[in-house]
Amino acid sequence: MKVTTETESILELKHSNWFGLLLGIALVALGLALLVGQLLAPIRNVWIGGLVATGLGALIAVFQRFVTLTLDRGLRTVTIQSQGILGGGSHRAIEFSRIKEIIVDEQIVTRTTGDTQKERPIYNLVFHLTDGQMEAIDITPAMSTSVAGMSTDRFRQNNAVMVIGNKIAEFIGVPCTDRRPPTFGQAIEGIENIIRAAKGKQE
Repeated sequence: MKVTTETESILELKHSNWFGLLLGIALVALGLALLVGQLLAPIRNVWIGGLVATGLGALIAVFQRFVTLTLDRGLRTVTIQSQGILGGGSHRAIEFSRIKEIIVDEQIVTRTTGDTQKERPIYNLVFHLTDGQMEAIDITPAMSTSVAGMSTDRFRQNNAVMVIGNKIAEFIGVPCTDRRPPTFGQAIEGIENIIRAAKGKQE
């Protein structure tokens, strides 16, 4: 999610998954090429791969969502717009007075492929409302890379998502709560602080 407009009265942010959209289009193009090739020079079972690639690519492209957040201090509302490439999006408005806090939430998803495990962080920007409802927006980056099964996206995106959460919270005038598990460095720092505190008590 990136800030596209920032003034005294307006804060606009957008989250776009262009990688997913381009991947879907590429698969559709590959599938159609295989189907056309099958018609011109029939090869056994190639048409199956063409149909699978076309169908999978179409599904990936259709389910991509582009989200726009518009915070207006004049109207004192947050507008959340979500739209796909075929339309059929949603439009919601939340008054500032209904927002209790902004929550930056992170979940670590582990996927196993054969003997290899890969971690991928899932980020959500959550509007916690005064009536207890939660309005969550997925702001997970489109691409994910890993080293030794551990996602490098987490180290790259951790600070970025917290900056966005703090910026939105400050604009509205509510607290921002961090609900992310500690990174490896933060965990080590926490252990060191405990050791220092224990040594201080002994002295």
